[in-house]
Amino acid sequence: MIMAKDIVDKLKIIYPNYNYPNSFTDGKEEQKISYEKLQKLGWSYRPLEETLIDSIKSFHDVGQLD
Repeated sequence: MIMAKDIVDKLKIIYPNYNYPNSFTDGKEEQKISYEKLQKLGWSYRPLEETLIDSIKSFHDVGQLD
């Protein structure tokens, strides 16, 4: 499970010039989900760093980030 703080710590490394929160409140723990059926269909995990980079680029492209 990835926690909010882990995501922000990774973003600070990739994008050190953005303004980040100093404290975090994680939501309640969610149920475990099996991805076995998706994997049998050819789905695979993307690395967290790749997903974050693509997300930030997308937010930037639509004007949500400066």
